[in-house]
Amino acid sequence: MQGLFYQWLFFSQKTPAVMLVCGSDLLESFPAPGFGYLSRDFGLVCVRRGGQDVEKIIAGDDILNEYKKNIRVVDEVVPNGISSTGLRDYLKRVCQ
Repeated sequence: MQGLFYQWLFFSQKTPAVMLVCGSDLLESFPAPGFGYLSRDFGLVCVRRGGQDVEKIIAGDDILNEYKKNIRVVDEVVPNGISSTGLRDYLKRVCQ
C-alpha cells in the first residue's frame, strides 16, 4: 500500500515537487500562517490521523482554505499512536 502512495505522490505531479508531510494533528495545532506559506509555495501532504476531519480543519481556516488546492490529504495506512505534537510537548516539559 505504501508503494501506491509514493507512486501517486511522485507520478501525479508533472514535475518533481518538494512538499511538507505532516499529520492532521500538527495541521490542526500549528499556526496557520506558517502552513499557509508552506502550502502556497511548496504544498502539503497531510496524513489523516484518528478520524480527524482534515477537510473541516482546512475549510475553517482562511489561509489554508485559500491554498487547499496545494494540500493533499491521505489516509493513515498503518495506525501510529505516536503523536509528534504530544512528543514535542513532553520534551518541552522534561527538558526545561
